[in-house]
Amino acid sequence: MTPHADTIKQPSNTSGDTTSFWVYNWGTCAQGYDLWTTATGPISSVTLDKTRIQLNGGTGTYVKATYNTGPVGSGSLTLTAYGSVTQDNGRYTVTVVPPYSVAVTPDGGNTAPHPPNTGGYSETFTVQNTGYYSDTYTITCAGFGPVTCTGTSTGTLTLGSGASQMVTGSYTVGSAGTGSLTVRATSANATDGGSYIVPVTLPPGAPVVDLTPFNYKKQDYALCTHTCFATVYVQSTVPYFSWDTPRSVFLAYNSDRVNPKPFVHVNVSPDPNYGQTPTEYRLQVRVNGAFVTFLNGDQTLRFAYPGAGTARLGAQFDASSYTTGAYPMDVVVTALYAGGPITNDVVTKLVVVNERSSPIAAGWTLERHLFRIRKRRIRLTSG
Repeated sequence: MTPHADTIKQPSNTSGDTTSFWVYNWGTCAQGYDLWTTATGPISSVTLDKTRIQLNGGTGTYVKATYNTGPVGSGSLTLTAYGSVTQDNGRYTVTVVPPYSVAVTPDGGNTAPHPPNTGGYSETFTVQNTGYYSDTYTITCAGFGPVTCTGTSTGTLTLGSGASQMVTGSYTVGSAGTGSLTVRATSANATDGGSYIVPVTLPPGAPVVDLTPFNYKKQDYALCTHTCFATVYVQSTVPYFSWDTPRSVFLAYNSDRVNPKPFVHVNVSPDPNYGQTPTEYRLQVRVNGAFVTFLNGDQTLRFAYPGAGTARLGAQFDASSYTTGAYPMDVVVTALYAGGPITNDVVTKLVVVNERSSPIAAGWTLERHLFRIRKRRIRLTSG
């Protein structure tokens, strides 16, 4: 009787599944055999197309078993043949799987730590069709926290039952913290996702940078003396009357809006656990991927190391070439040690209000006019 220990796969919750056994008379004389089956696990309602057979010596025949499957799991199907002289049995291990299922692994794998605001990384996932039928999957990826997914090695994947293929997810990282990268396989019938935990950590010795002094969300002239040394003026028009009430239009002028020259201020302190002391700090600013030139003509400002306390670093540059809007900006602070420089790149935004080309006159706007920067979902109030 064969097979004795084969494994077969069937879909869950189906009826009318069939499997065949081979019964062979190894003797030289004819013999009759009674046949019956036993089943375990999710296998039930087994019937045979033959319950008794007569075989001449050296001949055999197939016996077909028909059965139903239940929920996902593993069971066995055994056929026993009893003759007057000999008996034997054959057995299948039956693995019952969902009709459609997919698994993406790992789930919660760990990557090596990455320095902030870097990219060009990739991780490998395994996509396996764990269902009974062939299926086609759409492959997508996503990043969470400081992780941004930049694409996958393939957009679609067709796999037969049990087949698997590796897929690569590429990504970049932003500010320090812990994020995750996920890759998901989705078909019309099933979906699953795998993930990696991605730690983003500063390299040892990197300066600690605090952006609190630079608040791009609020350009409030009341926070500094003499309106931050900008010329600010409001002029009203001759009033007109509506509903017996005098009304006027107010025009506001701001010299900072004619030729914007923003300041960048940050608080910097050394890594307290590094065990070395830097000799100087260096400050750079990158807007839209390009380093800016400060008003002194340099792209890198150097500051003598002031000691273990917090130091305020500041710089100013000409932003008059930028139109009103919000722009990605990196504040790059480097601590110079005897062994070389170690950098901390902190991501923020540059918000520019540029009224050089105002339809009223350079620097003039209607007071309380709202500028909507739609792409960045930021509102700025002028005047």
